[in-house]
Amino acid sequence: MLNQNDKIERFSEIINKNALSQCKKIEKQTEKFRKEQLKDLESKAKAELESRLEYEAQRITTRKGSRISALVSQSKKNLAKKREEITSSVFEKVNEKLAAFTKSADYVSFLRKSITSLVAEIGDGAVIYVRESDLPLCREKLADIKGVAAFEKSGDIKLGGASASNAERTVFAVDTLESRVAAQRELFKERSALSIE
Repeated sequence: MLNQNDKIERFSEIINKNALSQCKKIEKQTEKFRKEQLKDLESKAKAELESRLEYEAQRITTRKGSRISALVSQSKKNLAKKREEITSSVFEKVNEKLAAFTKSADYVSFLRKSITSLVAEIGDGAVIYVRESDLPLCREKLADIKGVAAFEKSGDIKLGGASASNAERTVFAVDTLESRVAAQRELFKERSALSIE
């Protein structure tokens, strides 16, 4: 027979065994819970990191896009300014050559052709408008052109050439050096390869 001490010892052993079994069970559950929590935290941390990375990447892309747009815009402005400087320089020289041309004998021939063309467009009785400095020239050397009713000065004509209207001023035609230069300036911009795009 088992004595009291043996019984207590045996009971202790069983309790210890059960306690150890329970401890192992609790440890397993704790380990499982810890792993699940860790996995959950890692998943949340990864999602948050990805979200932050995506946000930062988007912010950097937007900033970069804005910066590039600003640089492209500034470059276009600079190119447009440079193109206008080049165009102005070219046409300043054109205007200088035209000023010299209007003092030459060839200018009288040019005016004759221009006025004849204007009269053909307007019809007989055309009023011809020229620079004030060209009035004496027209009255002396071009008065024989048929269909011209009168020569008058025009403050709008600075370079030379002529414009015309009928007597009622309902029909107009223009063949001034200014209009020709303006047309050539547009052609120059189109064909000069000084594109901004």
